[in-house]
Amino acid sequence: MEKRIIFHIENRGYGYIFHWYSYMLAGLRHIPNNKSRFGPDGGGAIEQNYNGELLNLNEPYNLYFSYLSEFEQFQQESLDIISDLFVVVKKEDISDKDIIVNNYGEFISWSPTHISKDAYLYLRDLFLPRAISSDTKYKNKKYYLSRSKSHLLSGNSGLKRRQIINESEFDEYLKSKNIEKIFLEDFSTKEKINIFNQADLIISPNSGGLLFSLFTPNTSKIIELNVSNPHQISEQYKNQCDALNIPYYKFTTEKIDNMDNMKIDINTFNSFLNTIKCCPNGIITGVKSFVAEDIKED
Repeated sequence: MEKRIIFHIENRGYGYIFHWYSYMLAGLRHIPNNKSRFGPDGGGAIEQNYNGELLNLNEPYNLYFSYLSEFEQFQQESLDIISDLFVVVKKEDISDKDIIVNNYGEFISWSPTHISKDAYLYLRDLFLPRAISSDTKYKNKKYYLSRSKSHLLSGNSGLKRRQIINESEFDEYLKSKNIEKIFLEDFSTKEKINIFNQADLIISPNSGGLLFSLFTPNTSKIIELNVSNPHQISEQYKNQCDALNIPYYKFTTEKIDNMDNMKIDINTFNSFLNTIKCCPNGIITGVKSFVAEDIKED
């Protein structure tokens, strides 16, 4: 077997879609210059036959995930999209002659953008040309991404998190605004990219699905529904949209339990929507965040 150069992709939280894209796949941009071998936490232990010399690299690049014997669907679909540029090598196919070089991934920035703007742009440039369809069936649509089936997904242990408990009432209101309810888990990765790239409006509870706002044009709007004191980080999707100048709004209400499930007051949400105006040139004006208790009913 011919000697190959293989990049070991470090585990930066591979099981979470945001981590998979933002920390791991974004870090693939460093492969051509091999600038991201070691992370600040001391990562980079798996290397083989590499003496630190400049590598002569050719596409497609070989990737190795030592901790993954099987990929989750979202992981496999993302790798399938970029398979012309990156090829996955299995452990049993690696020979003693192969050169294994560590790829730590993308560094976290403690600036407001979370990771660098260049990393977000890399992901857009990597996926959009390979995923965008000529079919414009999602064009100019408005969608609400329901989480009411999220507890049924593998890894969620049947726990209901960040769901809207009065969703049937919320559904009726959204229908009156011509906003369609969908379940993002019913779509492939390519379809998700196209939905976010073509739709005029996406409304969603805080969810990993908002990762796909990466692929939204800055003429569309993203609205995140969340509780005012979530038990985990909740700014990452806003950060990526801010870095890419994508209009991102947050509607914040009080949580009803420690799983961050919430109730949406319809009148208050309607008032929130009325604060978002779209100028003729597509530039959004209005509040960037909204706390439900800020409006008191007469």
